[in-house]
Amino acid sequence: MDRIEEFKLEGKNFIFIDLSGLKTGEEFSGQFELIKPVISKYPELSLYLITNISEIRFDSKIKGATLDFLKHNKPYVKYSVAFGADGIKKIVLGTMTKSCGRNEVFCVFTKEKAIEWSLQQP
Repeated sequence: MDRIEEFKLEGKNFIFIDLSGLKTGEEFSGQFELIKPVISKYPELSLYLITNISEIRFDSKIKGATLDFLKHNKPYVKYSVAFGADGIKKIVLGTMTKSCGRNEVFCVFTKEKAIEWSLQQP
């Protein structure tokens, strides 16, 4: 589980997910299945999720796995921040997130900026 890190800052529950470099729907699905039980143990709307999506690409299998993951997480995630997204990835991620009824994912350039932004949220 070296692609997931749980931590607490200023009384907020954070989960960092590193999806960087994953290329196939199977890789995404496998990681998501490992992460889902970790997320599910938190109270509703108590998580600040930070995800590294650098060096990934979206295809139909990856989109399907990601949509399932986003739907699963909806009850637990208060705010979600991604980094490593540029142009088209931001648009695809935003569209998928909205289609699941979640707030749009805020995109920044580094993990540090993601934490900084999250700490400013209620």
